[in-house]
Amino acid sequence: MTCALTTTARLRRADAFCGNPAVGTTDFTPILDGGDPVLLELGARLRAGTGSDLEFLREAHRWIQQRIRPVYSLNETQPASATLAKGRGSCSQRIALLEALARGAGIATARRPC
Repeated sequence: MTCALTTTARLRRADAFCGNPAVGTTDFTPILDGGDPVLLELGARLRAGTGSDLEFLREAHRWIQQRIRPVYSLNETQPASATLAKGRGSCSQRIALLEALARGAGIATARRPC
């Protein structure tokens, strides 16, 4: 699983290609339901062992990669908390879980328009 949140070079290239940087937010959505108590507890555990936002994102990414099994799924509106509870998810469901953890930790995320 590769994540642009943890690779700043990709972000710079995407900004140059799109012509506009993405504006991030820490707001939760029905899919990025980072206010879920289980998600918040996991985020707090992962955050405790890290010093910076980037270290937290890398640790959360590693945790998802090791514990959330990749599967094919057509339900792209599945909340991040459901992906965590099931222990499996599609690529977009797993990245939604990473985004929900990030937002729960106060790190803004954004979808790029292009």
